[in-house]
Amino acid sequence: MTPGVASGAEFVLAKCGALLVLGVAVCLAGCNSTPLQKRAWVEVQTPHYDVVSSLGDARTAALARDLESFRRAAEYVFERQIPPARIRTRVYAMDDRGFDKKFAVRNQSGYLLPRLRGDVIVLRAGGGWAEDASTELKLRYARRLFRSAGALDLPPWYGEGFARLASTLVIAGDRAHVGILDDDHVRRLKRSNWVGVQRVLEASSLAGWSDADREMFDLESWAIAHYIAVGSRGSSGSEDLRGSYLASIGAGAGGIGAGAGGIGVGAGGIGAGDSRVRVTSEVSEVSEVLGGDFGRRVRKYATAGTLDSLTVGLGMEAEETRSRTRALALPEVLAELGRLSLALERAKQAKQFFWDAASRGPQTADLWAGTGSALALMDDWTSAHRHFMKALEIDARDPMIHLDYGNALRARAEGTQDGAERLSLVGQSRDHYRESLELDEVIAESHAMLAASYLIEGPAAAGLTHVDRALALVPASLRARLLRGRLRLREGDRLAARIDTEAILTRARAGKDIRAARALLAEIGSSGS
Repeated sequence: MTPGVASGAEFVLAKCGALLVLGVAVCLAGCNSTPLQKRAWVEVQTPHYDVVSSLGDARTAALARDLESFRRAAEYVFERQIPPARIRTRVYAMDDRGFDKKFAVRNQSGYLLPRLRGDVIVLRAGGGWAEDASTELKLRYARRLFRSAGALDLPPWYGEGFARLASTLVIAGDRAHVGILDDDHVRRLKRSNWVGVQRVLEASSLAGWSDADREMFDLESWAIAHYIAVGSRGSSGSEDLRGSYLASIGAGAGGIGAGAGGIGVGAGGIGAGDSRVRVTSEVSEVSEVLGGDFGRRVRKYATAGTLDSLTVGLGMEAEETRSRTRALALPEVLAELGRLSLALERAKQAKQFFWDAASRGPQTADLWAGTGSALALMDDWTSAHRHFMKALEIDARDPMIHLDYGNALRARAEGTQDGAERLSLVGQSRDHYRESLELDEVIAESHAMLAASYLIEGPAAAGLTHVDRALALVPASLRARLLRGRLRLREGDRLAARIDTEAILTRARAGKDIRAARALLAEIGSSGS
């Protein structure tokens, strides 16, 4: 199906009307004082997501469809297939706007917790994906999806620009509206000094860029992507602009076309095969392909304030929209809320949920292990050890229990000043990480944390094999890439460590990731003096 051009304002108005109706319904139906765990919860499984929700069957089903549709529409925006994650994404949907707000993070309606053991999305204002997924959440998730598609060797502007384009996707049934006007972006582009489209296109690293220039890089990347994907359609030769650009930098072209299930896409695109693209062209060649006045055209387009959008038919097959629903019993709900609390590192809250679950149902191995993880976060090592031993006594073949116990042992090793005790704890943690991998070799966190143990004791080279495996399983993980940089520095390979660290600085947008990368870069510099 071919995308059609329509006014962006038309879709914004339509969306506002729909959101107003939904907002009223949420206020009437949600915001109740019933404790979260006492509401009716269901689990819905789709091809790519496990959704745990207290929003009711119909709204949860709509949420599940919206998630799959967003993922599919992101493939259209990227012109790249996104392979299934080795560990499925878990989504929690609820109305947590009560007094205590157990799962609030800076009062956001929704947020992403990127993890090596499987990403978590939390939608906590009662509105599902359509209402609770802010542009910022969609942007963070789109970046994650883009990196998961194995496109890290493409120029930095491409990933950031098209992720921002995906962040304004609006799903409407079996269609997606692409390129909805982002007023904030246009406003900031109008009032700011641009770093220049040419400089953005040329950049291979942002390691030396100031925060202000990085901000403009992101905005201009969005402007370039919007112009290429939406604005240039209708002008002569515009259908091939993206494909011509990718071909000019050695990335090739081809698109995902009907092979991805019938999405209507332009002729140019990225092949779904080898993702390790090598950029080979000179900047002058890129300029020649895009046109000498490309920068002027992009700037005029992005600051006009009248950007168009595309309507895209998603063409999803029945298999892609299938789902399975089951009701959750109270002990299962409590255990789920305990796991979410652990993901947020809210140890006391997690412990209470796990205790409540154990008091209302079977005392399963995962409840003992979850409590052990919570106690470890609270530095109660004796009780944590006892709980992990009980969990392993019940089920010694659960790889996640071995992973969690390994994490507790490694964290304790990092905190001890006793050399002999540290060596013993590191050895025990490695035993459990290896046992976890014997039981399930595709748990990226087990590989990564086994690698991290070699930052405490042992040869760094022994950890590199495992961190590379973790990155192969979760290419989107900046945490694993930073770990590899640290191991490479420990091994003495400063150049390789710098390459990894600069790649993080180029791709990272979260403040903590940027600070960690800058600190490592400073350490790399000082180690060579």
